[in-house]
Amino acid sequence: MLNQTELPYEIVIIDDNSNDGNWDIISDYQAQYPAIIKAYRNEINLGLFENAAKIRTIYTGNVASLCSGDDLLEPDTVKSVNDKIRVENLDADIDKFIIITNSVHLYPDGSKTVWDNYQERFIPAIKTRLRYGLSYRGVGLSRALMESVMTEKEYLEMNSEVGLNADFFKGFEEIINAEKLFYVNSVGGVYRLDVGVTSVEKTNKKWIGHQAAYRAVRERYFKYFDKKDFLFIDFIVSGDDFKLKPSFSTWFKTLYYYIRNLGNFSYNNPAIRNLHYLLPTSSIDYLKFKLYPVYLRLRQNKKH
Repeated sequence: MLNQTELPYEIVIIDDNSNDGNWDIISDYQAQYPAIIKAYRNEINLGLFENAAKIRTIYTGNVASLCSGDDLLEPDTVKSVNDKIRVENLDADIDKFIIITNSVHLYPDGSKTVWDNYQERFIPAIKTRLRYGLSYRGVGLSRALMESVMTEKEYLEMNSEVGLNADFFKGFEEIINAEKLFYVNSVGGVYRLDVGVTSVEKTNKKWIGHQAAYRAVRERYFKYFDKKDFLFIDFIVSGDDFKLKPSFSTWFKTLYYYIRNLGNFSYNNPAIRNLHYLLPTSSIDYLKFKLYPVYLRLRQNKKH
C-alpha cells in the first residue's frame, strides 16, 4: 500500500495476535511512516469478522478501501478512487457511494486475469452481484455508506448457518444502500486465489454455508429479484446439493438448471466457470486454475 501513486490518508492495520513475526514487520513500517500507518495488535485472536467489525471503530478517513492480509492493491488504486471523487464533487461524509474499480485475480503460478467490473456497468448491480459478476473487493466505499451497512459479524449472528459467506450479504447491503455507484475502468484490488480462510475451505461445510447463503439471499432480497434471478438461485442451490449429496438425480437436476441458465450468467462469471457445479469436487481446481484462465485470455485477445 505504500507504493500507491497517491498515498492514502491513513493505513490501518490490525494484527490478530500472530506468532509468525508479522507484528515485528508491521512495527518496523510504522516506525518509518508514523504519520500514515496506524497499527493495532489484538491481545487474543479475534478472527475474520470480529476484526472487520473492529476496524470500523478505528479508521478516521472518509473513504475506505479494504485489503485482507493475503491480498494487494494496485499502485493506482487510491488515485483512481480519489480522482473520481474529485470529478464528481462527492462528499464521502454525506454521500453514500461506491467507486467500483476492476479487480485482478492472481493465480498460484503468478499469472493474472482481470475481473472486469466495468463491463457490468449497464446491468443493475444487485443482479450482477447475485451472479457473482461484480467483485470490487471492498475498494472505494464512502464513510456514509459504511456506517449505514451492518457488519459481517452482525449478519452472522442473524444467520449462523451461512458461516464465512456472511460477507456475501454485506455486498448486497452496500449496493442497496448506496445512493450512487460509479464505475472506473482501472484496477483496484488484487485477489490472491487459493489462499486465505475461505479459499482453502473445500469441505462439505463450505457447500452447506454457500447453499444456506443463497437461500437466505432469496428470502431477504425477494422483492428485488425476477424470474431469471430465481432461476439462477435454483441452479446454485442444486449445484451445492450435488456437491453435498453426489448422485445421478442431484447431478441431473443441476444439469437441468445449468441448461436453463444458459444466457443467464454474468460476463465475469460465465457458463464455463459454473461448469464446476457439474463436476466432482476433485476437478474444481483444474477447471478454476487451468482451463478457465485460458478461456479468459482467449476472450481478452478476441476483444483486441
